[in-house]
Amino acid sequence: MTAQEDPTHWGTSRRLRGRRLAGFVEIVDAVLVGQDKVNVLDVGGTTAYWLDLEPVWHGRPITFTLVNLQPEPIADPRFRSLVADCRNLDQFADNAFDVVHSNSVIEHVGRWGDMRRMAHEVRRLAPRYFVQTPKEVWMMWQRDHMVRRVVLTDKHSKNLTPSWFGESIGHYENGDTLVVDTIGLSTKNSYIDNFRTPHTEKLHVVERFTISPDGKNLTAVATVDDPDTFNAPLTMQQRWFKVNNPMEETACAENNDDFFHQNLFPLPEAKTPDF
Repeated sequence: MTAQEDPTHWGTSRRLRGRRLAGFVEIVDAVLVGQDKVNVLDVGGTTAYWLDLEPVWHGRPITFTLVNLQPEPIADPRFRSLVADCRNLDQFADNAFDVVHSNSVIEHVGRWGDMRRMAHEVRRLAPRYFVQTPKEVWMMWQRDHMVRRVVLTDKHSKNLTPSWFGESIGHYENGDTLVVDTIGLSTKNSYIDNFRTPHTEKLHVVERFTISPDGKNLTAVATVDDPDTFNAPLTMQQRWFKVNNPMEETACAENNDDFFHQNLFPLPEAKTPDF
């Protein structure tokens, strides 16, 4: 294997792109369990990008359709170019592709409404999608329909209004660790744990999310500091293990516990029966 083919000899920028693309490769491998090839739509992609990172996905039977506002020169039979607007791809039927990929495009398509239209098309065209942006990391809880946004910058806002998630800023270290710094956490109905340990608006949380070398687990180490609550910083750790099963929709509408009988979230009761 030459230095060009060996990821350990890549430059920092290219190596980071390769590590980010590992998530895409996992999606592709999952598709190949049930079929012989994978049809990928890349919104805003180029042949140069994929060929430069070919050592990451080498040997997999993938065909790429590249969508751009200008035609992309094609000299490789695994690629085809399409001139189209990613906000409206109605020339394709629903789930026309196995995977949709997009790298650092969605933040450039226009205003919020334009980004939503692109996101809608991405979700419509494939049952699996992989979207990256250099400015934000989104943490999505499907079960509770919550989204936490981590802005990739090094400075907090000057004037913050306390909120449920606060303001989170972050950066990557060593290509496998996301460091998140959070302040501005609201104190209303917000506690450190289920024992209702309170905190003040001085609460400062630093989290380090690290993916294991084999990609099978994610470890989060959180350091919690609040000089008006704790005598010293509190450190906690949580680890999640990867499960190779499809994600199913969860509806948590029953068996909601009322911790400590505080009646914070009263259960609705009908005054008359429905039948």
